[in-house]
Order: sequence, then structure tokens, then C-alpha cells
Amino acid sequence: MRRADLPFLGELAVWLTLVNLTFFYAIALTNVALALMLEYTAPMLIVAAGLLLGTHRMNRAVALILAGNAAGCFLLVGAYDPALWSGNALGAAVGMLCAVSFAAYNVRCAHGHRRGLDSWSMTFWPFFLSALFWLLATPAIDYAAVEVTWETVGFVLFIGVFGTVAPYWLYLEGLKTIEPFPATVIGMLDPVFAGVTAFLLLGETFELPQLAGMVVVCAVIVFLKRNESAVQAIPRPAVEPS
Repeated sequence: MRRADLPFLGELAVWLTLVNLTFFYAIALTNVALALMLEYTAPMLIVAAGLLLGTHRMNRAVALILAGNAAGCFLLVGAYDPALWSGNALGAAVGMLCAVSFAAYNVRCAHGHRRGLDSWSMTFWPFFLSALFWLLATPAIDYAAVEVTWETVGFVLFIGVFGTVAPYWLYLEGLKTIEPFPATVIGMLDPVFAGVTAFLLLGETFELPQLAGMVVVCAVIVFLKRNESAVQAIPRPAVEPS
């Protein structure tokens, strides 16, 4: 790691911490489905920011992908059920903050690759700095209700390694070859695979609109692949660390 990269990696740590904090807090205030749907408005935010900054252009392919992304996610998480929206305004606001943080994390990680940083550096250092933050925040967190057992420790390690660090590293590897906008759209496979896994392992069933949402998400990704050139960001020069 170059010394000049430390402030940038510190910024990534802030976005990373916000993504995880807001996502789990949104779940606590609302539910998993609504938190997921709000998080996956990130592609729209990336395009909106790109239009303002001149790094993206709106065209038919981008508009169709955004519309399909929204429709697929809406159906997949069952947002057509009024009961899903029985949460509070604070939960929705936190979920939108998660989307903003996730969009910013994506864009800044792509910037990091242009700086010459590798995926290992952008995984290790932000997680390390985020961990330091949580150590400092520990006195403000009430752990009295947490029963520390080997089972609990196992769950924490599983979520930490296989549910967090490994996926983030793989995601960063993907950002080497694709832009943040298509990357977040492809990330919509997250709730699709979660649904399939819940069906296979937990015996959960899905309503017809939810299955239609899965099909729409997959169709959007196929459409994205066939229109790669139309959704690419406007080329920008490589960035040298200052």
C-alpha cells in the first residue's frame, strides 16, 4: 500500500461501514425484503449521478435495464403486498441511505482500480479500518442480550467470511472488467439465489409474481450482456494517486 492511497482506503472504509450498518439496521426497522429492494435501487443512483457528472448517458438500453431492474426487484421481494410496507419512515430512509452508500462504494472501488489498487488491498484495509471503528464503538453497543456460545461464534464467522469478506473480494474482482452500473445490476442475482437457496434448504415457497420477478431479473441480465456497449460509462483517463 502506498501512503498516498491511505486517505482513499479510509474513504472506502467509511462507505463499507455505512453499507453494512444501514442494511442491517434497515432490516431491524422493517424486514429483509424491503431492505433488499431499497438497496437495489443503487443502479438508478449510479446512473443519476453519472448523468449529473457527465460519466453516463441515458439511452433506450439503460432505460429498459433500470425499468426491468425495478420491476424485477419489486416482484421478487413481494413489494406488491401492502403488509411489506408496514414498517416506518425511518426504516425506509435508512434503506435508501444503504442504497446511496452501496452506489458510492461501487463507484469509488472502480476508481480504486484505476488508481492501480488491487482487490486484496481494497478488501483488507477497508475491513481492517472498519473493524477498528467497531472496536471503538463497542462501549456504546449493548451486548447483554447476546448469548455467546460456540453456535453463535460459528454463525458470526460464517457471515463474516462467506457472507461478507469473500463476496466483497469477488465483487471487487468483477469491477476490474465491468463498470459499477452493470455490476450492481448483475448483483440483483443476490436475492434470486437467496430465494432458490431458501426453497432448497428451508422449503420456502413463492407466489407466482415472485417467480415472475426472478425471471425478469434474469432477463434483464441477459439483455445487459447483449447491450454491453450501450451501458458502458463514458471512458475516463487512468487516475494517478496524488
